[in-house]
Amino acid sequence: MATKVSELPTTTTLNAGDLLMLVQGATSKAIASSDLISAGSIVTGPAATSEDSIPQWDADTCVLKDGLGLVTTVGDPGSNSNLPTEMAVRTAIGAMEGWASVFADIEANPTYETEAAGVYTPVPDWAADTAYLAGEFVKPTVANGFIYECIEGGTSNDTEGEPVWGITPGDDTTEDDGVVWRCRGLNVVETTADLSASVRAGLPLRYEYDGTTYYGVVKHVSATRIAIAGAPLDGTEALTDLSYGPAHKVAQVRLFVPGAWSALAENLLENVALTGSRWGLSSAKLVAFGLRADTEDSTTPGRVNVTINGSAVSDDWDDDGLELDAVGWHDNPPVSIQVANYAVEHGDSLELACTVAGGTGDAENLTAELLFVLI
Repeated sequence: MATKVSELPTTTTLNAGDLLMLVQGATSKAIASSDLISAGSIVTGPAATSEDSIPQWDADTCVLKDGLGLVTTVGDPGSNSNLPTEMAVRTAIGAMEGWASVFADIEANPTYETEAAGVYTPVPDWAADTAYLAGEFVKPTVANGFIYECIEGGTSNDTEGEPVWGITPGDDTTEDDGVVWRCRGLNVVETTADLSASVRAGLPLRYEYDGTTYYGVVKHVSATRIAIAGAPLDGTEALTDLSYGPAHKVAQVRLFVPGAWSALAENLLENVALTGSRWGLSSAKLVAFGLRADTEDSTTPGRVNVTINGSAVSDDWDDDGLELDAVGWHDNPPVSIQVANYAVEHGDSLELACTVAGGTGDAENLTAELLFVLI
């Protein structure tokens, strides 16, 4: 009769001929008693960590070698070095789910950098009496976990001093001298090893901080950095995990609105395209999207946001979404995602909402590409 190792009595005497029979599927392995270890007086399992003695998880190749061996008792490990760490267990379980943790190869604290076309640029402190152009970034002289994008350029405050920075992503801070700054989350992680061979652009990401799990996709990766599009990172919180997933966990949806679309602030699929869209897969997160107009409004550009069950996903332009001020693709800023609204469940409605009408209403042919991470 088989007995679990953890159920052996504390008075068990191990004789040289005793064997532990380990059964894996239809295959059994005999382990000599001399290979058993104990924590105190409780027998916990095979001492050897080779493939011949107990099934092992190979962290280098990310495959199971005859199965996954875990401890059979929980308690004070004492000198027992065979007890697996929490991260080892999480890595093995994550890999079986299709996720591979690279937390051991990153710096836990997000970096105050911006990324454009694969170029990572440190974000400088705000400076007084300085000319700033739209598209430049600064951080407060006392870091608060956010960076700020210049939306309307000019010369920063001189005698008025540093502005009081808003800390709601997507909201604007206007200086007394007129420069406007938009609050952004961080999206760059520093790596201690070159992960570019496995962590590739477009793959899904799952990351944790402050006890919450978030999702995104790899925007760009280099030998020392990973840029994220999706839920923003918090510069005041250290990451507790970062994992990448397989390509099949990313789903792309394309929506199209033909003809003129910018005349009114309205739902464009429902009222212009005379159609609709529902999410037909399992639980997911909408982590990134882009919009393209064939013709821009001839006077004032319209703004469009993606909504899930009527809730705005982008926090850009005070939740108005993207301003389509030119022909061609406009991408939602990398982490301008409202995490309260980016979850989607089977049957939820997807909509393209014109939140601000164009000046003339003659913008034409709107295409949207939405990226989801399946969870």
